[in-house]
Amino acid sequence: MKTNTALCEILLKTSHLLAMVLKGNSVNILTLQTQKINNENEKQVITDLLFNTLRDYYFGDYILSQLVPNLQNLYSNKNLQIRALLVLTLSALKNDNKYNNKEFVVVNECIKAVKKLNYKMVGFCNAILRNFLRQQNKFLSLKNSNKFNHNLNYNLQQANESQLQSQLQLQFKYSHPFWWIEKLQQQFKNNDD
Repeated sequence: MKTNTALCEILLKTSHLLAMVLKGNSVNILTLQTQKINNENEKQVITDLLFNTLRDYYFGDYILSQLVPNLQNLYSNKNLQIRALLVLTLSALKNDNKYNNKEFVVVNECIKAVKKLNYKMVGFCNAILRNFLRQQNKFLSLKNSNKFNHNLNYNLQQANESQLQSQLQLQFKYSHPFWWIEKLQQQFKNNDD
C-alpha cells in the first residue's frame, strides 16, 4: 500500500469480500478473481488483510460492539459493507506496523471509502474509529486477559444472559463461531487435552 488512494480502494474491495463472507459465502481464489484485480501486489495485500481480519474477526466485532451502543443498524444488509469496512479498519489499525501506514492515514482512507458507500455514515464511522484510537491500548490488553464484558444489546439469540455471555466469551477467546467450538468440544470431550 504505497499510495493513500490505493489504500482506500483496497479497503473498499476487501470490505466487499468480507461482506460476502458475512453473508455466508466462502472465500477462495475464484472470489478474488471475481473482483477483477489485475495487480498481483494489490491482490496479495487484499488477501492478507482479509485473512488477518477473518482470523481475528470476533475480536474486531467485540471492539465494535463496545464502541457502538446499538449495533442493530450495522447488522442490516444495507450497512453490512460499512460494518465490514469498520472491522477491516480496526484490524489494519491493530496491525499498523505490518501495513506501514500511520493511524491517521488508515482512518482517513477508511472515511474516504465510507463516503463512496454511504455519505450519511461518515461522521458516525469517523467517531467510532477515533474512539478506538483513544482506547486502543485498553482493547489490545484485553485480548490477552480473561476479562470479558460483551455488549448484549445487539445479539438476537434467545438464550439466557449467562449462557449467551459464555458463548460470546468462547467466540472471543478462540475467534471462531460458537457452533464450531461446540462441535469441537463434543468431538473431543473424552480427551483430557
